[in-house]
Amino acid sequence: MVRFASLALLALSAVASAAPFARRQIAHDEIVPLLTSRGLSDSDILPQLTVRELKSIISRVKRQECDTTADTSDDTAAQTPAASTGAFVELDYKDFQISGGVAGNALAEVDANVLAPLLNRDDASISDAEESALANMRAAAEDAETSLFNPQIAAASGAEADGLQVGKIKNKVLKLRLFQKLLQIRIAKSQAAGDDTSSDQAKLDDEVAKLNKNAATDKASAGETSIAAV
Repeated sequence: MVRFASLALLALSAVASAAPFARRQIAHDEIVPLLTSRGLSDSDILPQLTVRELKSIISRVKRQECDTTADTSDDTAAQTPAASTGAFVELDYKDFQISGGVAGNALAEVDANVLAPLLNRDDASISDAEESALANMRAAAEDAETSLFNPQIAAASGAEADGLQVGKIKNKVLKLRLFQKLLQIRIAKSQAAGDDTSSDQAKLDDEVAKLNKNAATDKASAGETSIAAV
């Protein structure tokens, strides 16, 4: 739509600089097809347009473009509130789990699909509400391992059991990556406040080791079917 507005303005400039008869011909042969392709009714278009009439129609088209762009932006914001506002918001486990699909790229999936609103930001500046949301989502991922994956794997067999086990590893990567980010935020805030961070740092080192181990297991299973527990 932006490209059309530019074309219309360019055509208007050409019309304004042409002789009277040429103006009418350009309007009819060049502008009218552009306008009709945008769905304007026949009553909006005259066989011979004056520059004033052309300006009026182009103005209306531009307003329609602005309205359409605004509507599209609103729809996108409604679908992805975190991405559009830059805030990290709490989601139900089923809405942020990554265990479907295939194995091999779990760590990147977490960053792209879950943690994106928190990345490339100063950890110390993360709000308390965002930190709390992250903590709750980490806890939900941990709970999914014991209350969803373990019983489903025990009850399954064959390819289904294998797929659920692959999904469980991807969930471990999710859980541990969220915990890693949570600890990084807490450490950054403590450092900013001048508080001791040795305990959290030791915990972070331990969680990173676990994360690396499970991420390696996920990569070793690259391409294998992964089954989600929800």
